[in-house]
Amino acid sequence: MWRFILKRLLSLIPVIAGVIFVVFIILHMAPGDPARLALGDEAEPQAYIDWREERGLNDPVLIQYFRYMFKIVQGDFGTSYGRTQTPVFGEIMAKFPYTLALALCAMVITLLFAFPLGVLAAVKHNSWFDNISMFFSLIGVSMPTFWLGMLLILYFALGKGWFPTTGAGSWNAVILPAVSIGFGAMAGMARTTRSSMLE
Repeated sequence: MWRFILKRLLSLIPVIAGVIFVVFIILHMAPGDPARLALGDEAEPQAYIDWREERGLNDPVLIQYFRYMFKIVQGDFGTSYGRTQTPVFGEIMAKFPYTLALALCAMVITLLFAFPLGVLAAVKHNSWFDNISMFFSLIGVSMPTFWLGMLLILYFALGKGWFPTTGAGSWNAVILPAVSIGFGAMAGMARTTRSSMLE
């Protein structure tokens, strides 16, 4: 059991490193100058050059990437290039409670609906309930989360006005993103539960 968990965790390391590399390259190729973002448009040209040199931004991309990965291993996520110049880890931790609340709400939605739907679909095999629930489950596993999120915002937030479009200051601000995240997992779990019961 523990060996399996350890093996899974170790297998995540190259995946995370690869994702960071792709994001790193995309940000490097994106238009804009972090020096201008940090110093503004009215600084002297030499100030931009010194700022980039001080932070190693004139080095080749691979050297910058490996330097960043080495710092991450040490727990240093760097400093924001914005005007605030705040540590990135502090920014992450400031938003972590909202992320945790969103993940827990999505998990509750998934568990609350997935198992009952899967069990009922298996019990009422080939009935109208089974066909409809599996149809929506197929949509759930096929539809990208961001697309479902936009549809929910368009209808329930902009159309009906029942939920806010942004923010995290109230409990109802969590509902739409939690449903967006939990719907795909709920659909997959419902289909898995149904298949397991029918075997």
